[in-house]
Amino acid sequence: MTAEWGGGGSSSPSKYHSVWLRRNCQCQQCLNPQNQSIVLSHELDPTVTLSEATISTDGSNLEMKWSCGHQGFLNLDWLRKHSYSSKVLEEGRKKISPLFATQMPQMDYKELEDDYGVWKWLKNVNEYGVCLLHGVPCTKEDGLEVSKKICPYLQETFYGGLTELKVEDSAISVSYGHGALEPHQDMPEYESYTGITLIHCLRNDRCVAEGESVIVDGLAVVEKLRKTHPHYFDTLVRVPATFHRINHTWDRPIHMVYKTPHIHLNGHGQVIMMRWSTHHDGPLQVNEEDVEPYYEAYAYLAKAIMYDKECQFHHRLEPGDMFTLNNHRMLHGRMKIQLNGGTRHLAVCTIIATVFEMKVHAQGGPL
Repeated sequence: MTAEWGGGGSSSPSKYHSVWLRRNCQCQQCLNPQNQSIVLSHELDPTVTLSEATISTDGSNLEMKWSCGHQGFLNLDWLRKHSYSSKVLEEGRKKISPLFATQMPQMDYKELEDDYGVWKWLKNVNEYGVCLLHGVPCTKEDGLEVSKKICPYLQETFYGGLTELKVEDSAISVSYGHGALEPHQDMPEYESYTGITLIHCLRNDRCVAEGESVIVDGLAVVEKLRKTHPHYFDTLVRVPATFHRINHTWDRPIHMVYKTPHIHLNGHGQVIMMRWSTHHDGPLQVNEEDVEPYYEAYAYLAKAIMYDKECQFHHRLEPGDMFTLNNHRMLHGRMKIQLNGGTRHLAVCTIIATVFEMKVHAQGGPL
């Protein structure tokens, strides 16, 4: 069936297959009040054909009959919204704007007091991958209140729901040490790794020297890689890297290993996420012929992440600053730091990516 649409929105014709229409029927036999399909998938006939289709008398629904004998309907607004024509799919793909050093979206914490400010904050993170808030009160509790504007609960890891980071002389992790922390993404060893990361500066004394935060737009870097070195890009899409976190000496021993490529694409070839954390690289276990091509591509991308200044933003975190970043896209790190008797204290919490996307749609529709 082909539908010709008039009025606003996409006016291009939309083709719908009979089996697709049958699978999405909205009658009471097919959809319950909770908007859950109750059609048994194993009973769906992929060869079913549409025998009749008419517009309801009030003009709101498409009423249909199929060759299997079923009669039902689909709301016309819903049908138009869910068109899968090539033009509509192209127009509807998520807008991703590259982050460049001069374009870091920044807002004042007080802007989050109304719905428009929250929408603007979410839009920045959704489109650019990051937003820097200023003036967030310097307590852990106030930082958590910001996260609750997205979701009332956190994405917990083996560190718990909230992690506090203080640079220490006897650090148990590179995150707590004085040395430079390479740009990375958090928790790549998890299958469902960190979605949205909120990094809140509680304290950063004036005597603390250096220690600038570094934000890298990973998706912008890999899109450059696709254009300039497509063979490297293809290797990093295809060959699974190893990410691990192993420590059997802790009170709660950890042994986590996950294997997946650094770059992930959707069905349209769009980069939708990447995983990168050199501190959690494990031993590569792939086909022999892939080892050298992988490390050649890996080395090139590592240099691009470190040295492509066009895709980086540097900022000294001041008390009250908070980065909200998409951990599937953005990398964060820190230059080496000298405490000089002072303290640098951060609080970090995370939110599941799909929960953030749900909030984006609920707050203002697709952005």
